[in-house]
Amino acid sequence: MCFYQVGPGALPRYLDLGLTLLNLGEEAMVPLADFSLEGLARKSLRQSVHKLEREGYVCVLTGVASLVSRGLGGVVAR
Repeated sequence: MCFYQVGPGALPRYLDLGLTLLNLGEEAMVPLADFSLEGLARKSLRQSVHKLEREGYVCVLTGVASLVSRGLGGVVAR
């Protein structure tokens, strides 16, 4: 589970829920139509992606309604 633009006031609540804090980056504007992990210029990024995959990380984009339906409405409300 990942949260976007989390303020410092919310961090204690996430820790109380047993979640781990991991900063994945700041902000990027990526033209997805032309984006690729191929080539020498993306080698470091490609290695990072593969490492995260080996460690079991996955990325799923979801909306607030999905969080509420999974019992995480209290997190969303804060």
